[in-house]
Amino acid sequence: MDKVTDKLKVILDELDNFESQLEELPEKFGLINGIGSNFDYQRGKLRFDSWLKKYTQWLLKNIPGSEKEIKLLIYRFDNNNCNPEGSGYGTKNQMVETVFIRPFRNKIDSMREDILAGDFDLVHKEVHSTNASNNDYVSKSRIDELRGLSSKYDFSKLIALLTELNKAYENQMYYSVGCLVRVIIDHVPPVFGCSSFNEMANNYSGTKSFKEAMKSLNEQMRKVTDSYLHTQIREKEVAPVGQQVEARSPLDLLLSEIIRIS
Repeated sequence: MDKVTDKLKVILDELDNFESQLEELPEKFGLINGIGSNFDYQRGKLRFDSWLKKYTQWLLKNIPGSEKEIKLLIYRFDNNNCNPEGSGYGTKNQMVETVFIRPFRNKIDSMREDILAGDFDLVHKEVHSTNASNNDYVSKSRIDELRGLSSKYDFSKLIALLTELNKAYENQMYYSVGCLVRVIIDHVPPVFGCSSFNEMANNYSGTKSFKEAMKSLNEQMRKVTDSYLHTQIREKEVAPVGQQVEARSPLDLLLSEIIRIS
């Protein structure tokens, strides 16, 4: 901590405060010890919206170049786009955890780890790590980096899958998006010396924040796509929206690590 400036100490305290407020969200949704007998989505969403407003203001103040990320967050969690009730998240507690808490917890933990490692620039680099527009699920520059790799592994199938993923996302084909992300994470474990993504997420010798992001990616996409792949026709369905298959940040971290070690 000797190398951490006074400003970074303040930032660490602010991150701790954001995370503490985040962990209180289930109670605001009416969830007590994971049980939602008094579940109130609207009340919880209003409290989350208040938290998100403060968080995005903090990003704008402290993270140069975060404007695109902020616009994406505002778009993603707008009430017209964020409708996770009735979708394939499992219990109400799992839905709140997956949609509203875990992505931000992972982001905050990653920023904190970079600060404590004395490399706060990584936070800035992460903001600029993709040049994706709202129509890109995977940055085109990231795909170009994969094309330029010289490795014992043939990345042509991965590149084709990523290209199809972008096309599916651009055309709001969210069932396809979810399934393609799952195919991709099941395709790449040999690059990390593993036979499955679950093994890689648990045993790969990456940073703590990377492993947590991979565990989250694995758990989220399997739960969501299990409902796509294994649920038979019903009298009533709720079509997925973009929020349900949102995993761009951890997927980009995965691709970045593939590029780094190849």
